[in-house]
Amino acid sequence: MYLRVIQTTSPSSMMRDMLVAYLQTNFVPWALTQGCLSGRFVKVDENKGMLIMTYPDKEAAEKVKSLREEDRVEIKKNHKLSRLEGETAFFMEG
Repeated sequence: MYLRVIQTTSPSSMMRDMLVAYLQTNFVPWALTQGCLSGRFVKVDENKGMLIMTYPDKEAAEKVKSLREEDRVEIKKNHKLSRLEGETAFFMEG
């Protein structure tokens, strides 16, 4: 499995909540139809968070990234984004 984590910093908690609403109602449901296995947003601080997307492999992650470039450009106008990604070394659930 391949994970992509997008760290977000928004100008305010309201702007972060607006971004979360967009991701929850638009982007993540769409990504799930394009090969993404799961998506979740974690609120880290008042105006910070992380979008965690799981894919079967890097190719699927790159496909989703390439199809919605305009969304990323628009989001970056109001939010600071940074990305971490890589192959899953292990996964455990209890």
